[in-house]
Order: sequence, then structure tokens, then C-alpha cells
Amino acid sequence: MVFQNYALYLHMTVYKNKAFGLKLRRFPKDEIDHRVREAADILSINELLERKPKELSGGQRQRVVAGRAIVRKPKVFLFDEPLDLYDHPVNQFVAGFIGSPPMNFFRGRVEQKTGGLWFVEQNFPCA
Repeated sequence: MVFQNYALYLHMTVYKNKAFGLKLRRFPKDEIDHRVREAADILSINELLERKPKELSGGQRQRVVAGRAIVRKPKVFLFDEPLDLYDHPVNQFVAGFIGSPPMNFFRGRVEQKTGGLWFVEQNFPCA
């Protein structure tokens, strides 16, 4: 499970944060190193491995947390913030369900008028 509110060990470098779970599970050092660097490659954070969390942006911290999950090579990743769903919901129910704050819906159509495309609202409530 990968949480939006990251729980990084502030006294550890990015490398040590990503390696910590494997170290607790007594993985060999060379395997830990391979997995940490492989995850860093996937997430394009190689240059951050020796930094501590306070030196990272919010997005970089998110990638470190995702990297901690990647190094374990799980079959499934569960993220607490479904961004792929948020940007491209499959239908109106999904769009309304995951929004926080909830999404607003307007009935209407897009029409081509002078100078471009315009949204024309219809005067009845959404379902």
C-alpha cells in the first residue's frame, strides 16, 4: 500500500529509506543494492539517492515512497490517491465518487461558433 501522506524516515537518505524494508527482511546486500537502484531508474530519482527527505520536493518524496513499494516487487500496488482515475474517469459515477471535493457536473453540448468551440449549458439538472 502506497500512501499519499508519505511516511519517510527523515534521518535516512533516500537510498536507506528504500532499502530499509528489505534490510529488515534480511535480503543480501547486493540484492538490496540492485533493487534500490533499479527502482531509482524506473522513477528517475538516481540523483536523489544520497539526499534526505527534507531536501526533496513533494513530488520527489512521493516517488521515494513509490520506490519503497517497488523494491519489494509486489504483485499489486494500491495507491490511496487514484490519480489515473481522477484525470480520466471511465464514467460519471466514478468521476463523482472519487472527487474530493466532489466534481460539479453540467449538462450541455460543445458547439462551434465564431472564433472557436463553446460549451452551451442545457437548463436541466444532472443525474
